[in-house]
Amino acid sequence: MRYALGLVVSIFILALLNTILLDPFEILVGIRAIFRPVRVFVVVLSCYYCVVFVDGWLGQIKVSHQDRFIALVQLVYLIVVIHATLMCLQFVFPDFRDFIYQFTFAKNQLEYNKMFRMAGLTGAGGAQTSFVQGLGCLLGWFLIFYKDYSHKTLVVIGNVLIIFSIILSGRTGLLVVALGFLLFLFLNVIISLSVKKKRLSFNPFYILLLVPLVLIINSIPALLGENLVYFETAFNRTFKTLIDFSETGSFQDDTVAALADMIIMPGEISHLLIGRSSYLEGNTYYNVMTDIGYFRLVWGYGVIGLILHVLFYLVFIIKLVRMKYKDLNDFYLWFLPLSIISFVFLMNAKEIFFMTRISLHITLVVVLYYIYVKSPHRNQLT
Repeated sequence: MRYALGLVVSIFILALLNTILLDPFEILVGIRAIFRPVRVFVVVLSCYYCVVFVDGWLGQIKVSHQDRFIALVQLVYLIVVIHATLMCLQFVFPDFRDFIYQFTFAKNQLEYNKMFRMAGLTGAGGAQTSFVQGLGCLLGWFLIFYKDYSHKTLVVIGNVLIIFSIILSGRTGLLVVALGFLLFLFLNVIISLSVKKKRLSFNPFYILLLVPLVLIINSIPALLGENLVYFETAFNRTFKTLIDFSETGSFQDDTVAALADMIIMPGEISHLLIGRSSYLEGNTYYNVMTDIGYFRLVWGYGVIGLILHVLFYLVFIIKLVRMKYKDLNDFYLWFLPLSIISFVFLMNAKEIFFMTRISLHITLVVVLYYIYVKSPHRNQLT
């Protein structure tokens, strides 16, 4: 823990130095990059003490560490489901959406986008919101495939809501949904084959829940009325790659094609090494047209700053890898925090997902709690 906090402080010092030395006239533009590590520092400490509080609260019930971890995952999952429900209600009831947007930065997004890209309680509907909802669905797959979890039907319904919220925000989360399902299905098969019963913990009965899902989809035109055209816009945008593939037989994704042209690096060696904070806003302020998270961090913090960002997550990965799990059940629990961090690394190839304000909380709470309950020095910042 102290190593992670030290890395965050190092990023702050680096950003402050590169602004003073290389970018003093654009300090107001780079202020977000400078104070971003300060916010992260507060978030890390907040998540840690939240974990300590939740563990103490659950400890009074005298349940096992595994059950405590499941309870915390369930709590985080419930929050994402509530947010998914809110996003769906925003789409169905535009007046309710506009009321919520009065209190968020989402009121500043393009009027047309407001019609089919719901922001929930975030700043705008898009990849960040979609990714957070995708992480929620990942928690759902974890609960569904966990053999001792008894509320799987409710989680399946919750995941349906989350998937609808993803359709109404962006495409990024669907990749997490699909890959997450395959990962936990594969892991479940491996675990099932490793025990004597050789039986999947995922009951095929849950596939029957697709029937009401199909009925809901068929009833969408009647439910949405005038909003139907915007749902079609959101649906076609989200599934454009699959629709094009079914029609043409060739895989062509606009996002992937665009990212291939965004491999852009600074030309000056000093800028390349330590960055310039104001350039974190490069695609809006300097017209440096790259959304790739790894390269945007290089523009803002340099290669050294990118390494520090990567090390922040590697600290937790190393801690997880060094954990000893006593059985396959514990291994299954261990796999969840590792998979969440892995998705952060994967999605950072699209845009900045390292230390983002809405996904960092989920990542840290789940990862820190697993590490905390397994640590022999639980009352220290290890």
